[in-house]
Amino acid sequence: MPRIPKGELTLNEIRNLARQHNKVSTIKNIDKLSRKGLIAEIEKMGYRINHEKKRITPKPRTIAERKEKRITVAEEGERKPQKRTVKKQRRKALIEGGDKGVKQGGNVRVSDKYEEV
Repeated sequence: MPRIPKGELTLNEIRNLARQHNKVSTIKNIDKLSRKGLIAEIEKMGYRINHEKKRITPKPRTIAERKEKRITVAEEGERKPQKRTVKKQRRKALIEGGDKGVKQGGNVRVSDKYEEV
């Protein structure tokens, strides 16, 4: 078993920190991972271990990573069309159809029964 450099956290201390952290606690099989493997998993999630202060801190992101996460607004043609609800369709059919024997009320059905003569 390799010696841990003086001043660094042991495996049990790292496990305890990982269990207490909100996002890092999602690592599967914390008890089965080696010290090196656990540190690698934590770094893969975007965090690093600060041995002096005994904490898990987020890694500083590079400029490329910051630009990668930016959200842009789509063009007008690329936007998702808004859904028309059944209620709006019924209301529009009543307005367009005028008074064709259909009373405006709770359960109005829009159908092709009424044809213009």
